[in-house]
Amino acid sequence: MKKVLFLLLVSCLLSVPAVFAGTYTLDGKTIHLQGDTGFGDTHWLESQVKIKFNHLKIGWDHQGKVDRIRYDISCKDGQAVLQNVKYVDNALNGDYEIRWQQSELNMNRDFSFHKDDRDFRRDNNVKYSSQLDIKPANVKSGKVEFHFHASNHHYIVIWEPLSGKLSTTWKRLS
Repeated sequence: MKKVLFLLLVSCLLSVPAVFAGTYTLDGKTIHLQGDTGFGDTHWLESQVKIKFNHLKIGWDHQGKVDRIRYDISCKDGQAVLQNVKYVDNALNGDYEIRWQQSELNMNRDFSFHKDDRDFRRDNNVKYSSQLDIKPANVKSGKVEFHFHASNHHYIVIWEPLSGKLSTTWKRLS
């Protein structure tokens, strides 16, 4: 009986770190860009640009560090330019700060949708996958920010992995 209890205790102790490791994924959410701050699944910002988040994924390991990011986004209507993607959390000193960004400079990745592209030669998808080494990380407060230029505005679409919520904010370009 003591051996069974001992084995049960050991298995419980070994499984505790597994509870804190894993991934957050979001699939198939659409953002309609329109000039107003919005929360939820669909946002209207300028009523001219529709961006679909086909797949978002962020993962972390047993030591609490963020170890991978993957996204697949596409423009379904209008003109959009992806400027940057950033991971933000408050693990270092309690203040939200940028812990990782895809590019030091603006990427200027135009993935606009063109209705008159009959041969479908234009790629209106942006896919990215990378291993990361962000430690320490606080995935519970973590956010992934997507920075876009569209319709003479700078948009930030914020994905909160823990809740799966998408929100948007914008400012007019000068």
